[in-house]
Formats: sequence, C-alpha cells, structure tokens
Amino acid sequence: MVIITNIYLNKKFENIEEYKKDLGLSIYIDDRYLNEKHFISNNFVIKDSIIKQYYNIFKNFINKMGKIGTLSFYIDTHLDKNDLIILDDDNNFYKFIFKENNNTRTYISDILRLVINKEVEPYNIKKQSKDTNKNLDKMTTKELIDYLKK
Repeated sequence: MVIITNIYLNKKFENIEEYKKDLGLSIYIDDRYLNEKHFISNNFVIKDSIIKQYYNIFKNFINKMGKIGTLSFYIDTHLDKNDLIILDDDNNFYKFIFKENNNTRTYISDILRLVINKEVEPYNIKKQSKDTNKNLDKMTTKELIDYLKK
C-alpha cells in the first residue's frame, strides 16, 4: 500500500516513531541516449513501478520519501497542502483530506482501516467526467483533483 502526499504532510508523517527514510529508486537518463555529455533524446528509465503507474495516470512524477513497514510514502509537489492519495494493493486510488487537528498516527490507522475494509469507494480513473466531458486519465493533475473534490 502507498500513501502519496505533498512535502508538508510528509513532514508530519516523518514524526511517527516507526517512519524510516527511504528515497527509493532513481529515475535516470539512459546512457545510450547521451552523446559527448549532451542529451540527444529525452528518454529515461523509471525503475520504480509505483512512480511509473502514477505518472501514467496523473502525468506527475512522485518521489519516494520513506516507509513504515511495507507502507511506502511518496510526495507529489502538485498536491494541495492537505490532500492525501492512497494506492492499495489492487491498484485502486483513494483520496482523503487531512484535518489539522488529527493525530497523525491515528489518522493513518483510521484511513487505512477504511481502505482495507472497503468502507470507502475508490475513484475510477477511466470514468468520464460529467463536467468536462473528457477522460479523467487525460486531465491534468489540477483538473483531476478539482474534479475529485466535488
């Protein structure tokens, strides 16, 4: 399971005792596309499958920041201050809003319980947006987040 937030919220999660820094795998330019220290192509390799999946859907790169056991934390600099996205083991996305008065440790526990027990509905990336009449997977991240807030 994966939690994706912005850097602000990730700093709060870093205060959890069991949180460990883990910067994950890098995204790098493939050497076959370099010529005398100049880029001759913008081809790159994404080694982390979570980053690749998120990029294919939201068109934003995320960075791994840490983990608690098997729960990984990534940041997306385009998310609003209190937005939190969870990717479960079935590749479903869930969106939550962090409320400032919540205990961070309790909050993560509560929302993970909701996701695991299927008490919340995942949002379907492939469905058509009623407001924009275009596929959600073709929206910019900002458009998608605005749509999901409704």
